[in-house]
Amino acid sequence: MSSVKKILLHISAMFLALCFLAFFTFKIILPITTKHNETLIMPDILGLYPEDVKSILKENNLNFKIIENNIYTLSYPANSIIEQNPIPDSTIKYGRTVYVKLNPPHPPLIKIPRLIDKSIRNVYSILQSLGINIGKILYVTDIADNVIINAYLNSNPLHDNEEIPLGSFIDLVVGVNKLETEIPDFSGINGAEIELRLLENKLKLGTIKFLNSDSVNFEKGIVIEQSQKNKYVRCGTAINIVLDEPKIEITEQEEQNEDNEQNN
Repeated sequence: MSSVKKILLHISAMFLALCFLAFFTFKIILPITTKHNETLIMPDILGLYPEDVKSILKENNLNFKIIENNIYTLSYPANSIIEQNPIPDSTIKYGRTVYVKLNPPHPPLIKIPRLIDKSIRNVYSILQSLGINIGKILYVTDIADNVIINAYLNSNPLHDNEEIPLGSFIDLVVGVNKLETEIPDFSGINGAEIELRLLENKLKLGTIKFLNSDSVNFEKGIVIEQSQKNKYVRCGTAINIVLDEPKIEITEQEEQNEDNEQNN
């Protein structure tokens, strides 16, 4: 082989090596080093299932790891993501690991104490503390007033100390002296108390509207309107309400202090 051919072969080999090195650098090394310092906004994956988030996280070069959790959360479906770290909308780096907690596959069983012969107020407090809801209420005439006569779960009688799933709805039969009740004025009652106040008056909560839906918190909001009041209706009638933000009262002393600060 002549020396010219050898030189050409060396040049060709060097050219191919340079091409390969350029390809490797621009297609593999640079993307990795570039992403290393880049950031992105953490997606909101709460309420989704692990199989659904894999593609979302893969698109953003993110990994995820499941952390053991035994606490059931009623506001999310079973087996869905109830907690994530980093939190949604936080700024994170590419390639990091996202830690998630899943809702258990089944809600825990809750032992329900005897409800019969207890007042509606007492039963409401018991069930609220246990994470159990009141479903339908049937009012019947009885010597006792606003007292539980029977309780049902899925149309079956509920037995004392029976265990039922967290979040279940219990239907009640309530005894009352009369099947008619007067609707009081609920103005100023906050959202956290309104359902119990309605039950105590043998009524139920209907639709809820917010005067300013962007800022009113249900529990802290106060009733400013109601569909009916100061009249007699059949027990179990639904009352629709409108909530608004609570008004903050400023005392004379606070006004004086504010004026003094402005003058200074």
